[in-house]
Amino acid sequence: MGLEIHKVNIITLDFGDSGLPECEEKKRYMKDKTILLIGATQGTGLEAARKLASDGTRIRVLARNIAKARENYDETVPLVKGDLQDKGQPAEAFEDIDHIIFTAGVTKRPCSEDLIVSTEFEGMKRVLAAAKAAGFCGRFAFLSSIGVENPNWASALLNKIKGNALKWRLAMEDLIRESGIDYTIVRAGYLMNSVSNKRIQLGQNDLALQLRYRIGRKEAARVLVESLRHEEAGGKTFYAVRSNEAGVTVWSEAFNSLRSDDPDQKDE
Repeated sequence: MGLEIHKVNIITLDFGDSGLPECEEKKRYMKDKTILLIGATQGTGLEAARKLASDGTRIRVLARNIAKARENYDETVPLVKGDLQDKGQPAEAFEDIDHIIFTAGVTKRPCSEDLIVSTEFEGMKRVLAAAKAAGFCGRFAFLSSIGVENPNWASALLNKIKGNALKWRLAMEDLIRESGIDYTIVRAGYLMNSVSNKRIQLGQNDLALQLRYRIGRKEAARVLVESLRHEEAGGKTFYAVRSNEAGVTVWSEAFNSLRSDDPDQKDE
């Protein structure tokens, strides 16, 4: 079944003599936005697309396999063909977009480190370059993983099976932080397909990759979407896991409780 999209009425905002640069205006006003999703053919990216569409937000999807992606989206959703391994990213994907959600990654297991580097790390370089070339000045939300800075046996096993994926995830984070683009980096716990009524916990300790730190794909998608809606989520790196307490996450409070990244501190 295709993704149901609700049409969004175009709203013209008169900013008057606000004195704000164009980028600041775009970040402050969240009405009538277009979000580019990269990695939304399946998994968390697809859940983010569904959440955005259900809220009436326009979406655009960059997909390597258009036919496969179309199975999940109706004809109202623009799909742009693009492969992260291609040196040139399609310019039309990045035109007139307000924010980007990047959840793409190699799903093959086992896989080589060369594949991780050429697809994920080099792909991130290409996407950031294409966004900057298009004059992008919105927020870039990236789905990373816990365990990138706190190695244990589980992360060592994952790196062995999946080409040092966590090492390169951390390197991708650095690319984003050094890009000059406004960003939010979400280090998700173990991704589950289950849903829960538990509150989502955000924090900035270096969590190790452990099964007790988990989160549903729909929940992780919600964190990414909310990070675009809340200005206070910008310039921050944090983990997102399912808490042990039932309840509703108050997003403004959750994001405000986090410290901004130190621009002079690079992960080693």
